[in-house]
Amino acid sequence: MRAEELLDACGEIVDAGLGVLSCHCPYCQGYLELMPLAGRVNIGYVRNQRFDVVLFLPYEGLEVERTEDGVALKLKALGRDWKFRE
Repeated sequence: MRAEELLDACGEIVDAGLGVLSCHCPYCQGYLELMPLAGRVNIGYVRNQRFDVVLFLPYEGLEVERTEDGVALKLKALGRDWKFRE
């Protein structure tokens, strides 16, 4: 599984403060929570106002930008881009 496949399968922001996205695995349709960061995508879950990382996938060149109002995430990497809003 590649990080960009998971980002393509994300639908919405679960927690704007933490920058966590909801996702359904493109292979098994299982529910996942992702926290994209510069150069990687953390996979885990939100618990007690924090994100617990289970594993991560490297994604060279991934950049993460939060909008000034804090309700959207913009991601860019190697000619790809995504935007998620709360």
